[in-house]
Amino acid sequence: MIDVTLTVGLEGEEAFKVRPSLGSWLKWEREFNRSVASLASEQKASDVAWVAWEAGRHAGQAVPATFDEFLDRLETLEIESNSDPLTESPSPTESPS
Repeated sequence: MIDVTLTVGLEGEEAFKVRPSLGSWLKWEREFNRSVASLASEQKASDVAWVAWEAGRHAGQAVPATFDEFLDRLETLEIESNSDPLTESPSPTESPS
Protein backbone atom coordinates (compact mmCIF):
# COMPACT_ATOMS: atom_id res chain seq x y z
CA MET A 1 0.00 0.00 0.00
CA ILE A 2 1.05 3.63 -0.18
CA ASP A 3 3.39 4.45 2.70
CA VAL A 4 3.31 8.20 3.27
CA THR A 5 3.15 10.67 6.11
CA LEU A 6 0.82 13.62 5.59
CA THR A 7 1.38 16.91 7.39
CA VAL A 8 -1.91 18.76 7.74
CA GLY A 9 -2.21 22.43 8.63
CA LEU A 10 -5.69 23.63 9.55
CA GLU A 11 -6.56 27.29 10.02
CA GLY A 12 -5.92 28.42 13.60
CA GLU A 13 -4.35 25.13 14.73
CA GLU A 14 -0.92 23.60 14.97
CA ALA A 15 -0.08 21.26 12.08
CA PHE A 16 -0.25 17.53 12.73
CA LYS A 17 1.17 14.46 10.99
CA VAL A 18 -0.73 11.30 10.10
CA ARG A 19 0.16 8.05 8.36
CA PRO A 20 -2.91 6.76 6.55
CA SER A 21 -3.80 3.21 7.53
CA LEU A 22 -4.84 0.48 5.13
CA GLY A 23 -8.40 1.20 6.25
CA SER A 24 -8.09 4.87 5.21
CA TRP A 25 -6.96 3.86 1.72
CA LEU A 26 -9.75 1.27 1.42
CA LYS A 27 -12.34 3.83 2.50
CA TRP A 28 -10.97 6.20 -0.16
CA GLU A 29 -11.37 3.45 -2.80
CA ARG A 30 -14.94 2.82 -1.69
CA GLU A 31 -15.82 6.54 -1.52
CA PHE A 32 -14.47 7.40 -4.98
CA ASN A 33 -14.87 4.02 -6.71
CA ARG A 34 -11.25 4.08 -7.85
CA SER A 35 -8.26 1.86 -7.19
CA VAL A 36 -5.38 3.17 -5.10
CA ALA A 37 -3.19 2.12 -8.05
CA SER A 38 -4.86 4.88 -10.10
CA LEU A 39 -3.19 7.50 -7.89
CA ALA A 40 0.12 6.85 -9.64
CA SER A 41 -1.23 8.33 -12.88
CA GLU A 42 -4.22 10.40 -11.78
CA GLN A 43 -3.56 11.98 -8.39
CA LYS A 44 -5.67 15.00 -7.47
CA ALA A 45 -5.17 17.28 -4.49
CA SER A 46 -8.69 16.43 -3.33
CA ASP A 47 -7.73 12.73 -3.19
CA VAL A 48 -4.84 13.43 -0.83
CA ALA A 49 -6.94 15.86 1.21
CA TRP A 50 -9.69 13.25 1.66
CA VAL A 51 -7.20 10.62 2.83
CA ALA A 52 -5.66 13.19 5.22
CA TRP A 53 -9.13 14.00 6.62
CA GLU A 54 -10.02 10.31 7.07
CA ALA A 55 -6.61 9.44 8.55
CA GLY A 56 -6.91 12.38 10.96
CA ARG A 57 -10.34 11.18 12.10
CA HIS A 58 -9.01 7.64 12.51
CA ALA A 59 -6.02 8.91 14.55
CA GLY A 60 -8.26 10.91 16.88
CA GLN A 61 -7.15 14.33 15.62
CA ALA A 62 -9.57 17.22 16.06
CA VAL A 63 -10.69 17.55 12.45
CA PRO A 64 -13.97 19.03 11.19
CA ALA A 65 -16.91 16.64 11.04
CA THR A 66 -17.43 16.95 7.29
CA PHE A 67 -14.94 16.87 4.43
CA ASP A 68 -16.20 20.22 3.09
CA GLU A 69 -15.59 21.86 6.48
CA PHE A 70 -12.13 20.28 6.50
CA LEU A 71 -11.41 21.81 3.07
CA ASP A 72 -12.64 25.22 4.26
CA ARG A 73 -10.06 25.16 7.08
CA LEU A 74 -7.20 23.44 5.22
CA GLU A 75 -4.20 25.74 4.83
CA THR A 76 -1.34 23.35 4.07
CA LEU A 77 -0.97 19.71 3.09
CA GLU A 78 2.42 18.10 2.61
CA ILE A 79 3.21 14.57 1.48
CA GLU A 80 6.33 12.75 2.63
CA SER A 81 7.15 9.32 1.25
CA ASN A 82 8.21 6.75 3.83
CA SER A 83 9.55 4.37 1.19
CA ASP A 84 13.14 4.27 0.08
CA PRO A 85 13.58 4.63 -3.66
CA LEU A 86 13.97 1.38 -5.50
CA THR A 87 17.56 0.33 -5.78
CA GLU A 88 19.06 -1.82 -8.45
CA SER A 89 19.10 -5.47 -7.52
CA PRO A 90 22.57 -6.88 -7.06
CA SER A 91 23.85 -9.09 -9.84
CA PRO A 92 23.66 -12.77 -9.07
CA THR A 93 26.98 -14.20 -8.03
CA GLU A 94 28.40 -17.41 -9.28
CA SER A 95 28.81 -20.14 -6.77
CA PRO A 96 32.37 -21.37 -6.26
CA SER A 97 33.29 -24.42 -8.29
